Amino acid sequence: MDDHDDHERHRKCRAVAAIVAAAVALVAKPVNASGSSSTRSLEEMIYLAVCGDPDCAAVFDIPLPRRTSVPRQVGYFEHVIPLQSDMDFRSHFRLCRQTVDIVVDAIRASEHMQVDVTASGKDMIDVKKQVLLTLWWLGSKSCIREVSDKFGLSKYTIWTSTRRVCFALCDIAPLMICWPKEKGVNDTQGRFHQLKGIHGIIGAIDGSHIPIKAPMESTDAYLNRKRFHSIVLQAVCDANLLFTDVFAGWPGSVHDARVFNNSPLKHAVDERKEEFFPMESFILGDSAYPLLPWLITPYRDAGNNGISISIIHLPVW
Repeated sequence: MDDHDDHERHRKCRAVAAIVAAAVALVAKPVNASGSSSTRSLEEMIYLAVCGDPDCAAVFDIPLPRRTSVPRQVGYFEHVIPLQSDMDFRSHFRLCRQTVDIVVDAIRASEHMQVDVTASGKDMIDVKKQVLLTLWWLGSKSCIREVSDKFGLSKYTIWTSTRRVCFALCDIAPLMICWPKEKGVNDTQGRFHQLKGIHGIIGAIDGSHIPIKAPMESTDAYLNRKRFHSIVLQAVCDANLLFTDVFAGWPGSVHDARVFNNSPLKHAVDERKEEFFPMESFILGDSAYPLLPWLITPYRDAGNNGISISIIHLPVW
């Protein structure tokens, strides 16, 4: 039996199931709100049973109601966004125009963005439009219905476009998020020295809670100290606020120190310290992190007068 025959067999099985369900419902004669029994015919009951399944409807040759066109806004991407100021653009999409253009060029050739539109007969959505609607949805509290209306696309298209962009971004992440090497180490140290007057810094590490919906399992594990469900994102950035290392996935109730100790960065540095921190370089972290030769944390000293003082542990050369 080939795939076509197998598909036909499944269609007929669902059709028979619809007939049985309709017949049982007709015999039961449920009472409606007015107190009288249902007067629907067997044909009507079958229609109600199969109207949600196109395959079943095809077996009975029952026409399904056609979808009506949904009015939406038009021209936001084509006309409104180009007229926005750079400040407004960044406030809406969380990135400047130049960065968005870099991202668009980087993912344009991704296999995830290559969509075959010949079957549907529709034009392919501009890659930049897909990136912008993804940034809008992920960077705001808008629901998918609002994003759909603003960009003039269906909710399904918004969902699939966002998935495509996210998968494409994951593919290029190793090229964009990378640890400084060779000349990059000297440039980063010089920039930090220029900003804070401390030599040897090549990054700063911290954690952030990414809000999520409460999962069905281990709900309490994802409830953080701020009383909302989240996963922990640990990131290292350089003096230009560019990520050089990112690690995410641990439940929100887990302390930053435990996330750090189980992160790939910690394991890699333990094995190849000189590769990550040449010339006695180091990164800065807050008091949640352990003090290490390559991770410098604040030191609190109340002093004799009870005045709280924060200083930084610096390595002694």
